[in-house]
Amino acid sequence: MSTAVDSKSNQGSKPGFLEKMVARARLEVYPERCLNRRHPKSGCRACRDICPVEAISFGDFSEIDYSRCCGCGICVGVCPTEVFTLGGYSYNSLLTRVAGKSEAEFNCSRRSPGRGNGVTVPCLGYLDESFLVAVISRGAQTVTLDITPCPDCPLQSGFQSLQRCLARANKILALFGREGKIRLATGGKNPFRGGRDIRQYSRRELFSYLGRGVRNMAEGKQGSRTKILNPARAGLAPRLPEKRRLLLQSLLALAEPASHTLESQDLPFLQIETAVECDVCGLCATLCPSEALQRNDHEGKRVIEFNTSLCIACHLCLEICPRKALRSSTSFNICDVLAGKSMVIAEQVTSTCPRCGQAGILSDGSGLCLNCQKENNIREWLIRQQ
Repeated sequence: MSTAVDSKSNQGSKPGFLEKMVARARLEVYPERCLNRRHPKSGCRACRDICPVEAISFGDFSEIDYSRCCGCGICVGVCPTEVFTLGGYSYNSLLTRVAGKSEAEFNCSRRSPGRGNGVTVPCLGYLDESFLVAVISRGAQTVTLDITPCPDCPLQSGFQSLQRCLARANKILALFGREGKIRLATGGKNPFRGGRDIRQYSRRELFSYLGRGVRNMAEGKQGSRTKILNPARAGLAPRLPEKRRLLLQSLLALAEPASHTLESQDLPFLQIETAVECDVCGLCATLCPSEALQRNDHEGKRVIEFNTSLCIACHLCLEICPRKALRSSTSFNICDVLAGKSMVIAEQVTSTCPRCGQAGILSDGSGLCLNCQKENNIREWLIRQQ
């Protein structure tokens, strides 16, 4: 279930390009997808750290301040689980607009109309590596990102995010001999719509512009500040993000890779190593947002299986493992991603518990399954308290 903001009520007296950006874009939020809602030990703060107007905050709850939100969509590009979407925009619709073009060009909402044939998005930081790779995989020989307004834009984090995504996309494309297909370019002076001179907005000025609408909101009106994260564990079904599906489809379309191994740092791929110390408790599999980790019973063994194709490199499993048994490799093999197969990374022999009669992993000390052993421990603790 999503929460959306009525952007018209939040325009206030923003700079011209922000008014137009907010008018066109509507941020929608799917709180049940957030890693922090899945487990409080999640260290993901990607959306908060990238937001150029500090509209996202984390405390006991995470909140979106819609009076600040400008609808730039940068949070959409960096969130690994697609908590955010931007109404009126989607990667698939943008791909349709450049279908059949050998040269695809994209620009932001600050770019003057009539300058080039680029497709306009609110901010180029909205685009991520899965989208950039997809454009090339669908036949474009080159992708040009018009960054003419970026050096003086108050939304600097969008430009920084774009540069990181560009580097990741080119690393991925290099595996298939397609490096250098995506480039940054400038298109001349007067990038503002209407031909106005570029003005540099200070951080204080920008927040002032974005905050003026707060005073005009009706007292007690819901929606100006929306809690998006809740510790309640409801509706947390695993889901493979659309951007991951898009990336997998694109990799398959790029044909045989020219090289196979690549450092996994900063890339949306992760290889979990064999976990010798794992007791197969299954916490990682239960909370994995994309079902890359699964716990299954096979031939008298309980196993943890890992599928690198489905792994979105959110690192939640590494953060929440009670025994710290999981480790990630510093590199990955693209063939493992393309194969889409699961591999066993941990296993324990199962036996029938003498108390409950269920198949499980028996404790070395008591000979009971883990659940029965926990009951024993609680019972012994209660006795000691008497």
